[in-house]
Amino acid sequence: MAEDYADMTGDELIKLIIYQRERMEESDAARKESDRRISELTDKISELTELLRKSNESTSAMSVQMSELLKQLGEKGRKISELQSEVKAATRSVSVASRRKGRRQRTGTMGTGARLTCPEGLPRVQPLLLDTPVYRETARLLQERMRVSRQTVTNWLEKGSCFFKEVIEYLKDNCLEKDSIVNYDETWCRG
Repeated sequence: MAEDYADMTGDELIKLIIYQRERMEESDAARKESDRRISELTDKISELTELLRKSNESTSAMSVQMSELLKQLGEKGRKISELQSEVKAATRSVSVASRRKGRRQRTGTMGTGARLTCPEGLPRVQPLLLDTPVYRETARLLQERMRVSRQTVTNWLEKGSCFFKEVIEYLKDNCLEKDSIVNYDETWCRG
């Protein structure tokens, strides 16, 4: 290799050494820049990996929450179907009972201010307790996200009064003293 440079003068050798040193410094600077870029990219990959891990964790947590909500929804659906079957059974028994009696116990009008008054034979405890405005009941049910017509509310109140007739008579006979005052509160609670 020394033979390759044997025919060169000292100045030419110095220029060659300077040139090669410059190329080495350029190569070294390029390598350092490449290492810096690789380090930056590695940091970004680490950040993205961490974000992906957090995203996967939140997705799995959301999946667990969704499965719990679906389970609760299924339970509520079963409860609703049970209640609907109970209502159907109660409706059948009420309609059979009303057919046996051969009369209907409803009074009042079905206009804007329709009211359902107490069937005959029910003891009068308080007027507000036994005289429910249908429009108020319909509005309350709408607040509970339950859309029903006034006629449906009227039918429910009519059929429900038959159930409470015996309860009220029992309470009056066994729980109330003569000339006692009954207190009540019409506050509705959302369950």
